[in-house]
Amino acid sequence: MRGRAVGRPDPSPRPSPRRCGERESWGKTRRVTVELRQAVETDLPRVEALVRATGLMTEGLRDFFPAGFVVATDGEALLGVCGVEPRGRAGLLRSVAVADAARGTGLGRRLVRLAIERSRHVDALYLLTRTVPSFFRHLGFGVLARDRAPAEVRGAPEFTSETCSTAKCMWLPIAPGVGPGLPLAPARLERDALGAALLAHQREPGEVAVTLGPREQALLAEMPWPLRRAEWLAGRRVAKALLEAAFDYAPSRTEVLPLDSGAPSVWLDGRKLEDLTLNLSHTRGYAVAAASRGAVGVDACDDIDGPRLANIASRVFSEGEAEGCGAHRTPQTQAAVWALKEAGLKLRIGGVFEPGARSITVVGLEPAAVADPSMRVTLFRLPHAAVAVARERG
Repeated sequence: MRGRAVGRPDPSPRPSPRRCGERESWGKTRRVTVELRQAVETDLPRVEALVRATGLMTEGLRDFFPAGFVVATDGEALLGVCGVEPRGRAGLLRSVAVADAARGTGLGRRLVRLAIERSRHVDALYLLTRTVPSFFRHLGFGVLARDRAPAEVRGAPEFTSETCSTAKCMWLPIAPGVGPGLPLAPARLERDALGAALLAHQREPGEVAVTLGPREQALLAEMPWPLRRAEWLAGRRVAKALLEAAFDYAPSRTEVLPLDSGAPSVWLDGRKLEDLTLNLSHTRGYAVAAASRGAVGVDACDDIDGPRLANIASRVFSEGEAEGCGAHRTPQTQAAVWALKEAGLKLRIGGVFEPGARSITVVGLEPAAVADPSMRVTLFRLPHAAVAVARERG
């Protein structure tokens, strides 16, 4: 049996995801009926053959088969497989393979999504990949240093094998992590974030519908890139929802336009509101807005991106800062520290490179605090993300 490890880009339309036991048909020259289902013992020989044919490890597979595996079949033919090994409170995603007959159909993505859906009992999923990190990144996984994975995961054969010694480690948080900050519910207005109004929306796929003024429409028309358009529209939607909920400004009356610095400004009925400050932040998971009568900075950081902080520590932290504030205890604390630094920079209309993240020294997370005596900061927790707000003191 020939096959391949998943991840090769393909521009063809993707059939929609299916749950276990559901069927789907496609095919150019013949009709192929695909069933995604729980694996059973009799699938083992075909699963091992497919995994072996794609160049993936079979060591340890039998120890967790069939309970942790889902398969895609067409009658007696095995088209794909994906497995999850339970490793303490974590899961190890493994053996993601698709047969040649199902290439270009999006089957690999559907198998992984089904495995994720069936893994709600674990805190996070981890995996190793040598060739297709972009495939898993599109499914929400982030890169993680191997030594940051739990000990139970690092003890798996995939992690100890010389074959996978150069593979990238990736992870996807499943359970909302416990981290520093007050709880913040998506789509629920927080009226007192250090005196500012705060609102977060979960990002939706593609471009969301937003009421735009003529100048906003002109700005959107100049944006050719779909991802940038989607992010910009998500920001406008949460901003206008915040302005309506906190200040009673109808979306049809407002425009959010960039200043020369790039910071957003609020216009009401064609007039710029000089006394109202609006600040926005985007992640893969959220769009967040804060507004106040006075300067405010806000930033959000997904937990999945928190571990990146360790890779740039020398450019971000002053000597002893990370140890002093406990930045690297968990992905949630890493996300919180990054959000605090960015919020402080936005308050001062600065950037990561000028004046630089080192100019904001985080001295505590519970409660949140920075070294600058003229700045107040606070933290909030969204599911899987940290949000920081910064204000001038006094």
